[in-house]
Order: sequence, then structure tokens, then C-alpha cells
Amino acid sequence: KPALKVAWAPKLVVLWLAGCAIATAILVLREHLFRRRVDQGQAGPAVMGALWPRIVLPADFAQRFEARERELIVLHERTHIQRGDPIANLVIAGAGVLCWCNPMIAVAQRFIRIDQELACDATVVALRSDIRADYARALMKAQMNASVSPLACGWATHPLILRVSMLNRREPSLHRDIAGFLTMTFLAIMAMVVVWSVAPRGPDYSDLRPGLAPEMDPYTGAITWVQGE
Repeated sequence: KPALKVAWAPKLVVLWLAGCAIATAILVLREHLFRRRVDQGQAGPAVMGALWPRIVLPADFAQRFEARERELIVLHERTHIQRGDPIANLVIAGAGVLCWCNPMIAVAQRFIRIDQELACDATVVALRSDIRADYARALMKAQMNASVSPLACGWATHPLILRVSMLNRREPSLHRDIAGFLTMTFLAIMAMVVVWSVAPRGPDYSDLRPGLAPEMDPYTGAITWVQGE
């Protein structure tokens, strides 16, 4: 049986390498198609390029969006660059290529990209309280250009309903943060107390050897018997 397992190892390596090659080819193809759309003025708003990121805007950017909406979109994309999201997307894409056989990686990629957009939305909306309506309109207008590269940070490539609903979410107050922290700390302490109280105790050796008391070595755990007091 061990020899059979070793014989299968090279075949599994070849299969993994073949999957990596196919995943890389798909990634390169999607990047090529996105860049072609960029050249045609049909892609964006988005940020492309990991090492030298740049903001990509569609050809009808000035006509489709109002001045305030354009300002918010550009600010959103700059936030992506400041956060280092393009580099993160490159790392995520690399993980997807290397771990193509793990479906949880694909799920994680999806949630990470959504988290990036929600974080940038929150950063922009936190600057001013009166831009939520304009921001939501800009999101809806950008849905027609939702196709982006896996390496790019797309303005409207993630759940519209979720992002618009998050715009209406108010940040918790300081008192609420403190109350939540104290509550979680109290629950954690109570959990430790409960675990400690129900933990099994060691056996009682006092009746096994009269006149002697067990003593445990703190380093080895060995029990020795010493003369009791």
C-alpha cells in the first residue's frame, strides 16, 4: 500500500500542474478581454494594474455621470489604490491559480472582493453625510459596465442591493461600541469560568499510600510520593 501511494504522487502533481496551467490561461484571457474593452472605452470605472495602478474610466463617463457623481467615483477608486487593493487582488488571483482544486478559495475570493468595495464605500460616505443619494445613483448608473478583470477593482462589480443598503446603515455610536466591548469581555470571562468549573479534576491519591502525598513534577508531569506532613 505505501508503494501504491508513492506511485500515485507524480500523477497527482501532474494533475495539479495541469489545473494551474488552465487556471492561468483563463486568468490571462479574462485580463486580455478586459484590457481590450479598456482600449475601446467600454470598461470602467475601475482600477487596473497592481504595481502601477491607474484609474480606468469609460468613454461616456462625463455624459453618463453628473459632476458630483464623477467626483465620488474617482474618490472611490483612489481609496482602492490607497488601501492597496490592486496588490491584494493579485495575491488573491495567485491563490486561485495555485489552489484551483479548493472551492473554498473561490468563495473566499468572492467575499474579499465584496469586502473591498464595502470598505471603500464606507470610507467615501464617511467624508460627508449628504452624498448617500448621489452615491447610490452612481452605483446604479455604473451597472452597465460591470465586467472587469479578476485583477482590477471594479466600481459596480458586486451586489448592488447590498451596497445600496449599506449606504443607509449608520455607524454605531461610541457608547454602543463601549457597551459591545464590555458585553463581549464579560461573556468571554464567564465562558472561561464555566469551562474551568466543569473541567475534570485529577484523581485523589491520598488513600492509596497512607502517610505519603503525591507531588507532580511541573516539567515532566511525573508523580512522585513524598512524606506527608
